[in-house]
Amino acid sequence: MQRIILADIFGYTEALQTLADQLPGDSLILDPYAGQPMALLDEAQAYECFQTYCSVETYAQQLSIALEQLADPVDVIGFSVGAAALWHVLGSVAPEKISNATGFYGNQIRHALNIEPQGAVTLVLPDSEKHFSVASLAVSLEVYPQVSLVRTPYFHGFMNPASANFSTQGYAEYLLWLQRKSSER
Repeated sequence: MQRIILADIFGYTEALQTLADQLPGDSLILDPYAGQPMALLDEAQAYECFQTYCSVETYAQQLSIALEQLADPVDVIGFSVGAAALWHVLGSVAPEKISNATGFYGNQIRHALNIEPQGAVTLVLPDSEKHFSVASLAVSLEVYPQVSLVRTPYFHGFMNPASANFSTQGYAEYLLWLQRKSSER
């Protein structure tokens, strides 16, 4: 296996599987609902489901367990709460377990700024968020030399067709970006 993909609050979806299939190599999708399709209609329902069945900390534990079972390092890509779970794990996991860490619009990271990642991570930030300043978050993250920030003109959820903020252009651009990053290894 070459990579682990951490789903957002929608969990495992066919669209996420399609994204995984478009990346080179093998991918394992971890989601907050242990692979159970949730058939969530919108962000509000997905958020409520996530709050009921999971937490960022529980999701981070799932990732830690998956990484412990692997002999070779893997790339990890997280979306939203998946990016936040990745952030939590990066504070404690040995850097040799994760060869490349990428988090997309992990807004819950703002609640865990005391965690210092032990390895390099690239965080793809949305243009803005309703409940906090992305610019302030970026300033807080820039204190860590192992954190690279990529700022986009897109909004939270732009990579997920189920999101109200899905962007066809953003998806195409960042799918190509992920493919290039994967091919460079």
